[in-house]
Amino acid sequence: MEGMVRWGAGLCVLLALAGCEKAPERASSAATTTARSTAAHTAPAQAAQPAAGAVEAPGELGPGSPLQQDGMVKAKILYLNNKLEEAEPLFKALAESEPVSSPQVSAAIALGDIYTSTGRPEQALALYDELLERVGELAEVHLVVGRAYVELEQDEKALKAYREVLKLQPSYVFLWVEMGQLLAKQGKAQESTQALLTYEKRIYAMSSQLTHPGEVGLEERLHLIDMFSFVQDDKVTQTLLTVASSDPDFEARAAASRALGSVMAVSARPVLEEIARGDGSGEVREAAREALEVMKGVESPGEGDVAAPTFVDDPEELGK
Repeated sequence: MEGMVRWGAGLCVLLALAGCEKAPERASSAATTTARSTAAHTAPAQAAQPAAGAVEAPGELGPGSPLQQDGMVKAKILYLNNKLEEAEPLFKALAESEPVSSPQVSAAIALGDIYTSTGRPEQALALYDELLERVGELAEVHLVVGRAYVELEQDEKALKAYREVLKLQPSYVFLWVEMGQLLAKQGKAQESTQALLTYEKRIYAMSSQLTHPGEVGLEERLHLIDMFSFVQDDKVTQTLLTVASSDPDFEARAAASRALGSVMAVSARPVLEEIARGDGSGEVREAAREALEVMKGVESPGEGDVAAPTFVDDPEELGK
């Protein structure tokens, strides 16, 4: 499916809990456009459910035992260097270890990734089923399972997993795009349109929270910025620009600046250059420079500059 975010994003979210810095791929407005075009040209839009209100923080796991932590460091180095055959037994030992922790869960997810990439998807799914029995409250685990089902073209099971993710973590807004694509692939045009309109409503709601810092705490705003760093959409880019240049908290300005680099918002270069020169916080100036470096050599418009289509004539309708 064109533009589909690969299931490795969920893997990287979990590996990040154990200190992995492997960058996940992102949902792009190109993917949104593809799915929206399919839905919009086959059936009228249906009314979406109201956007969820408060955004919940992701589930957390313990740091694990010293032995688990050391094992994760060794396995991660092999994994990131694509030495999968050597990494596999280390991840397997970690996945079977106790206690349930960030390294232990991350190892199970990484092991499943190795199984899938080496032609053993059924072993991966069996592993994920066991994992869900142990840590089914973690949205990231359901996300990885859903992406695995997509790889196996088991779309109904993938949709079920994605719906569970959104129950646990409604701020994973990029999944509405992927659900829209899967539904369109199945010929369910009205349901696809519904999913994509919900995506648009969620983007609007999250943007509203980010641009009204007095109404939303810093920790929650940082979480929203992190979610936006996975979404390449011109509306997201405009919100990140507002936060990067005017949020009262330097932590939010720095996070938004980095996120602009993550989504390849080339149109943000002039603003980032100004921030890099004149923001009162050294951390924010450094974040802006990092974003500019990431986009160095990228032609305009970047992936985060592409205008995503809309299902409403008046954006204010999205808040209703």
